[in-house]
Amino acid sequence: MSSCVLFAQKEAAHWFFGQGCGLNFLDTHTVTDANGISVAGVPKNESSPLNTNEGCFSLSDKDGNIIVFSDGMRVYNKNKQLIASGLNGHTSSAQSGILIPYPETPGKYFIISNRQSNTNSGGLFYSIFDSAGNGSVTNINTPITQSNVSSSRLYENVTSVKHANGNDFWLLNRTAGYFFAWHITKTGFPSSPTVTTIPGTASTTGVGSQGYMKMSPDGKMVCHTSIDGPNGEVMFADFNNQTGGISNIKLRNWQFGGNDWQNRFYSLEFSPQGKNLFLSFLNTPLYVIPTNQIATGTPQLVAGASQVGTVQTGPDGRIYGIQSSNSPTKLLAIIPNPDDDISQLKVHIFNNYLSGGAIWGLPTFVASFFSLEGDKSFCMKTSKDFTVFTSGNIGGTTVAYTQWNWGDGSAEEKVMGSGQQIKSHTYKRSGKFTITVSAHSNTDGLLGSPQTMEVKVASCIMPVNHNISVVY
Repeated sequence: MSSCVLFAQKEAAHWFFGQGCGLNFLDTHTVTDANGISVAGVPKNESSPLNTNEGCFSLSDKDGNIIVFSDGMRVYNKNKQLIASGLNGHTSSAQSGILIPYPETPGKYFIISNRQSNTNSGGLFYSIFDSAGNGSVTNINTPITQSNVSSSRLYENVTSVKHANGNDFWLLNRTAGYFFAWHITKTGFPSSPTVTTIPGTASTTGVGSQGYMKMSPDGKMVCHTSIDGPNGEVMFADFNNQTGGISNIKLRNWQFGGNDWQNRFYSLEFSPQGKNLFLSFLNTPLYVIPTNQIATGTPQLVAGASQVGTVQTGPDGRIYGIQSSNSPTKLLAIIPNPDDDISQLKVHIFNNYLSGGAIWGLPTFVASFFSLEGDKSFCMKTSKDFTVFTSGNIGGTTVAYTQWNWGDGSAEEKVMGSGQQIKSHTYKRSGKFTITVSAHSNTDGLLGSPQTMEVKVASCIMPVNHNISVVY
């Protein structure tokens, strides 16, 4: 995953989680929070057949239409109909699974299922979802293997990100003293993953690693929380999306409020531009630390977020949270400015908002689903919008602007700032063109590798009769 990536929001347009909870980010309204402040753009509730305590995942198409969602055990199609059950997830697995596109196979996806650590019969498994028609699931519970620890000990945490080649994907898991990365190609899963040993870890091989794993927005850092490590354990490492290895590993033991597993960090999320890292206990409250201070700093309580637990970035760039608890709750929290300085962070609490009950889990997405390409084929002489998302900080340097090259000989365009940027362009002739977007600083020039996307522009000639044609 490169530092400057094309961005599509609608793949995460629908969230289904907890016991009957659903949020629709395409259908929003203005809601008054607990302090009487009107907040626009709040996703409306949506019905959901899910009934789970923790892990869940969903996927919509590029237009925001739901395709499939699951809790790692049951799979539902676009009509919210149950199409498969008996998958090896678990209602109490932190990240009970994830949906990963099948490389170079449009319409097909790997459904990863992940057991709960106390079952002693865990492991990672894949099934294959085909979105054609009303959807179908095959190859149910195919084991994903490795040899360093018993495959039955692969528990609870999982994430995925695109390979450096732009076509394949990585599936990531951390179990005790090992970090595993499976390179998924058009031929499927490899016989064994890339393995990195985590030095000095307080965990042991036989202990499950309960907690969330996430990638930073630029795809260069992986973070994992574990409530199993003594005094709590949070692992940070640099991730190489070419080799699947990790380096510069940091292990921090943060525990506040007593030596109890419920006071160890469980949920985490990076802010959209990577400036801050949010962490919460298995229940509540919510903490935050600047990502450039994770090696030496201490997380701080987020003011106004004493009721907030599990958090997840929404497709609108805001962070959403639930009141994680042993029993279902209806609270929804929104942090509208997650990349601001800690003292400036705002938190909106909406009590009794959710239509169902949330416990600990919000949907898990492939990191690059927040950086997918848009339409690649369209007609000439038609204005098209293109959206880019850049991390605000790349390699420790602030992004000052992006440079857009449309590949058709027209003038390059410079857009100041970072984050989400939308540009329109009209191609005046047909053909194949490569859009190149690069991120720059004011002093150091080019930051990271440019992102490219090839588009096919058609003349769109419409036959009228054998003698006449109209070009539009």
